[in-house]
Amino acid sequence: MQRHVVKKIEDLKSVLAENAKEPQHLTVENVGGGVLLSDALWEQLQNHQRDLETNNSTMALEKAVSLLIQESQKAEKSEQAVARREEQFVRIFSTSLTPMRIEDWSQVKAHLATMGKRYNPIEIKEHLLDSPQEVKRLLQTVKIVDCNQAFCEAIDAEHNPDYLGALDQIIPQSCYAQMVDSFIQLANHNADIRQNIKLRRFDGGMRDVQMHMSFYSEFEGGDTKMLVSYWDVTQQKRITRHLQNDEEVNEEDRSRSLLALNSIREGVITTDQQGQVINLNPTAKRLTGWESDYFQRPIREIFAPVNDQYDCINDVLGNCQEKFVAVECDSVSVLINKEGEQKWLTFTVTPIVSDESISGYIIIFHDVSESKQLLDQIKEHKNQDPITKLLNRQAFKSHLNAAIKDSDIEGSRHALLLVDIDQFHVFNDTCGHTGGDILLEDIADMITKLVRSDDVVARIGGDEFGILLSNCATDAAIRIAQNILEKVESYKFSYQGKSFNVGASIGIVVMDATVKSVDQVLIDAGSVVEVAKENGSHRVQVYDANQEGLVQKQDQVKWFTKLTHALENDLLVLSYQKICPTNAKDEEYDSHYEILIRMLGEDGELIPPGEFLPAAERYNLMPQLDRWVVKNAFRWIEINLHRSKSISLFSINLSGHSLGEDAFLNYVEDCFKEYHVPGERICFEITESMAINNMENTLRFIERFKGIGCKFSLDDFGTGFSSYGYLKTLPVDFLKIDGSFVRRIAKDPIDYAMVKSINEVGHVMNRKTIAEYVEDEETMQLLREIGVDYAQGYGIETPQLLDTSVAQQKLGS
Repeated sequence: MQRHVVKKIEDLKSVLAENAKEPQHLTVENVGGGVLLSDALWEQLQNHQRDLETNNSTMALEKAVSLLIQESQKAEKSEQAVARREEQFVRIFSTSLTPMRIEDWSQVKAHLATMGKRYNPIEIKEHLLDSPQEVKRLLQTVKIVDCNQAFCEAIDAEHNPDYLGALDQIIPQSCYAQMVDSFIQLANHNADIRQNIKLRRFDGGMRDVQMHMSFYSEFEGGDTKMLVSYWDVTQQKRITRHLQNDEEVNEEDRSRSLLALNSIREGVITTDQQGQVINLNPTAKRLTGWESDYFQRPIREIFAPVNDQYDCINDVLGNCQEKFVAVECDSVSVLINKEGEQKWLTFTVTPIVSDESISGYIIIFHDVSESKQLLDQIKEHKNQDPITKLLNRQAFKSHLNAAIKDSDIEGSRHALLLVDIDQFHVFNDTCGHTGGDILLEDIADMITKLVRSDDVVARIGGDEFGILLSNCATDAAIRIAQNILEKVESYKFSYQGKSFNVGASIGIVVMDATVKSVDQVLIDAGSVVEVAKENGSHRVQVYDANQEGLVQKQDQVKWFTKLTHALENDLLVLSYQKICPTNAKDEEYDSHYEILIRMLGEDGELIPPGEFLPAAERYNLMPQLDRWVVKNAFRWIEINLHRSKSISLFSINLSGHSLGEDAFLNYVEDCFKEYHVPGERICFEITESMAINNMENTLRFIERFKGIGCKFSLDDFGTGFSSYGYLKTLPVDFLKIDGSFVRRIAKDPIDYAMVKSINEVGHVMNRKTIAEYVEDEETMQLLREIGVDYAQGYGIETPQLLDTSVAQQKLGS
């Protein structure tokens, strides 16, 4: 690899003149780090070189140097931040003495969401408690992403890697009731779940553990991952139970038990019956900072954790004294030790019973600071937009919720600004996503500099920024919005030698005591931005509930909000519908199913895609939806592959937005590798209009995945202006005749002729044909007469939920 330091234009010109094919590492003087030229960046610099040769202009090289400096700074900043975060995470996770795993619970969560549409939480719990086999099956769907060495040792699986992922074997059936409680908390989106359970070691032994589960998503709307910590409490439980049994324990045994407690890895404090400290074990001394001078001090001076369950440690002791039982504080507490250090922990207080009275207390606590630090890092990454480094939509909604509560309680007035970049898709289409990302970074920087220090700025959509102006009157909010609008519109965006004017539309919603819902205030902001755009864009618009046209705009935004909520909370489910041969003798694809997406509503009802997909198209959420469908469909197929060997083909729909992204092709490749799904089991469906509008990308995608055996189907065929002409170009396997023709072939001779014509042309081109919207036997009989190969519709089979026992039995038959 050649390395170059660029100090001036001449240096860059010299590098470009070499036209080297091997990687080049360029460093700009006075800028830290450097940048390894990617193919895209090298091509950009070469383009500037050609401009210089033809126009003899130094401006092109100046722009190239500017681009290089920008890339150098960007690369250094992002790479160093990511490297530091990943290095710290890996170090803590791998070296921690606490057994930890990262687990994927998305399948369990999806199943619970499906059950939630039929039953209430109490009924779900009763059903699972009566169905241990279903609990076992759910545990089998939990995928182990990673685990540290301490966990391997805890379950005796250092040399038995297969046992590490067998959660249904590790957790005995006697603990299924606790796991059902965890399932219910998971269904209720609890951020932290704690249970005391047993773990079965590979050698057959049992260990009592305190399990702490904290879930997160790697990206908004992504899979439900759990960071799970398992604290072994076997020894302390055994000893404390022994100490509490006053009829069998003599003083010698009691002393031996206390000595054993002092030797365990957890912090242990013993007190007398008044709560004055008698002893601290070495771990307790280290964590509290009290190495000496603690004898007969009140416990609250030595150990005073703060949590949301108890006001002070004396309350816990009082509870023990009243009930003669151990009290466990399983909410994470914070302890400020003698040295002023902050420690996060959970603790248990056990009374020492002697002659039917309490002679003292044992306080045992776990230091959970490491796992909390890991979780904080995960949440920081989760709450941050990866491009602009601003807060993302999910984090911004938390700030909006706090502002609404403040307005309701204190009567404060805040303002929400929604900044929408006009025609942002033009920048992406012209400059590619790299150029679009740079523009977003620049605008984020502008906005951040124009608001006050206590205001909150976030990127809440592809081309939308949200700003929460705290304690801000309407006039002040308008002034800030105008300043942002003027700054954005005075900005000239330059990329690859091209310059662009940037425009924006800004909506303002005043947040006072009348505002009750985060979703509603975002809907109001989105609708007023739409009004601003219709009025000519490049303007600031204040929300007025009486304004004409707002109701319609609110309805458009409503589905966007619901869909975003569904992505954030895993409220999407998969369905399937059979594609049936019209001729019983045709067995090439006799078991062909289309995978369909549904949304779960607030009352558990299934919302069909026709309700929310238009909003996904309008707000550029289709790539995110397509990723969700591909990943979850592949995961289901992998898990049930042994049951569904009789199924010839699964069809998955793809949108034009996704096919237009190079990253989506790589994503699908990664899914094939991760889930080991045979390519010959998958058929990708693409609509005719989408294929025509993205012909180059579509052909590249088809070529790549036909190479591993995938089939392709052209959906909604017959609606395009030049259908037959484009059909010769697209190497698809199936034509799905648009349902608008099929539905009325028994009543409309023109529709009959259209279906017949499409079928004939398809067969001439060696494509199989599929008729959609087949709703009765009369239509089916006419399709047989015409010679259409396959049929699909409610007259054959209604869509069924994929993630059910019935589906597994049916599709596996």
